[in-house]
Amino acid sequence: MKKKNYLTYLNDNYFYEIGFEKKESKLKDLKIKKHRQYRSNQGRSPQRMNKAYKLFGWSILGLLITIIIMIFKK
Repeated sequence: MKKKNYLTYLNDNYFYEIGFEKKESKLKDLKIKKHRQYRSNQGRSPQRMNKAYKLFGWSILGLLITIIIMIFKK
């Protein structure tokens, strides 16, 4: 016979005797999300890195437009 742990014993016996209703546990439906480590991005999330890359792209584009305008102004 399988030995019950202490909390199962309490749930089956003690709480029932003092008038508590026995309810189905919601712990079986609980999913724990693993914490992801972003090693290559120095702790930044992918969303934050995506914003940084977009900003970098726009700044390079602005720099190229500025250089082209300076060349044509001469």
